[in-house]
Amino acid sequence: MKRGELKYFLMDFVDMLKEDAFEAKKNSIKNKNEKNSDFYRGIVFGYWEVFDTLKLQLLSFQINLKDVKFDFDPDKELLKFEDKNKK
Repeated sequence: MKRGELKYFLMDFVDMLKEDAFEAKKNSIKNKNEKNSDFYRGIVFGYWEVFDTLKLQLLSFQINLKDVKFDFDPDKELLKFEDKNKK
């Protein structure tokens, strides 16, 4: 695979993962009072683990995170479960 092809693959991969991760977070927030709320939080944590590993690998291969649409902070945007509507 050529470097240009790899870049487009990574861009699509990161986009798809972000979409799925944020959907999982929405489900986690929606089900926060259910008996199985830990299950939904675990799914989100799994996505966080993938993004954490991916970020480390991208950096170790000197690939700019923004070049592959890794333009967010998984620690803040996935692991923070506070309701944004509360003050």
